[in-house]
Amino acid sequence: MAVWHRARQFQRRANAIARAAEVSFASFQVLEVAERLTRHREEPVSELEVARGAQLAKSTVSVLMRGLMEQGFVDIGPDAWGVCYRIWLTKEGKRRVEQLRGKLLDVAAALLG
Repeated sequence: MAVWHRARQFQRRANAIARAAEVSFASFQVLEVAERLTRHREEPVSELEVARGAQLAKSTVSVLMRGLMEQGFVDIGPDAWGVCYRIWLTKEGKRRVEQLRGKLLDVAAALLG
């Protein structure tokens, strides 16, 4: 039961931290996965790749990505063949990931430590 209690504490704290940065925790998760994938591949990624990385449904990621685009955290455009959309982070998106990643890791470390 202690593990569930810690997980719930993390969820509450993570949600509060993300809200203070004007994103939901779910949006941060999607943004963080997109950042990690684009950094490793050095090219834009698809929503499907982000959905797999975040372990979320593609439809959920699609909705969250539209919100992130409206906030100016990602740019979304068609691939060279017009088959699927490609995602890359804006400078503000990268800053937001860096800002939140450290804070959330600190919360996790405090709860696990």
